Amino acid sequence: MKGVILAGGENTRLRPTTKVVSKNLLLAYNKPVIYYPILALKGIGIKEVLIISSPQHLGQIINVVGSGRDFDLKFTYEIQEEPKGLSHGLLIAEDFADNDKIVYILGDNIFDNIKFLKKAKDDFEKQERGAKIALAEVPNPERFGVPKFNKKGDKIIEIVEKPKKSWTNWIIPGFYLLDNRAFEFAKKVKPSARGEYEITDLLDFYAKEGSLTFQRVKGFWRDVGTFDTLLEASVFMAKKARKQQKLQKSK
Repeated sequence: MKGVILAGGENTRLRPTTKVVSKNLLLAYNKPVIYYPILALKGIGIKEVLIISSPQHLGQIINVVGSGRDFDLKFTYEIQEEPKGLSHGLLIAEDFADNDKIVYILGDNIFDNIKFLKKAKDDFEKQERGAKIALAEVPNPERFGVPKFNKKGDKIIEIVEKPKKSWTNWIIPGFYLLDNRAFEFAKKVKPSARGEYEITDLLDFYAKEGSLTFQRVKGFWRDVGTFDTLLEASVFMAKKARKQQKLQKSK
């Protein structure tokens, strides 16, 4: 299984800083944001990673993370010419995936609990077909893709992108485990009302055939797409680092 990081987008909510630098390179405490998804992929056993970004930011990302040698990984890079959505970004990875399953993670998502991600990946590898996603509980679900469940609550039957009023606080963060049919489905996705090829529409293909499974996030997670969430992630990582330093000193 290979890993794909989408680190593109216009980053409008983090301007003016993101006029000159990718939000994926802003610091969440002592590491650039993109380090966290890279380390997450490494932690779950991925060896080959494709990083996709915009023409204006890809060079910056290459300068910071390099070939992957510092992470004991192999990096490949591709350009997303326009920010047309997550399904559009995924299509860029089709040749890289080479008919294998993939882990698709967003470059601005920080997951602290790597064991949770590893379990999700291990469980997905046992699935014959389909996709597996994470679910996280948030106070503002209208910013995200929101799942609709069956009556038992054990299956997702539909996903709605940024609903005006949500029926649940559970949302879909940027971690997707996909079989090789994801590219076939992505090609069928049509632009949404906001002109993007949404990942939620791609996932709906899996939901409708009953092959979309999920695991609820354990531990800290943030989509650092705003100044507030970037600050929250920085504070969390600072506290974690200081705790680890105290433990090392006490040994």
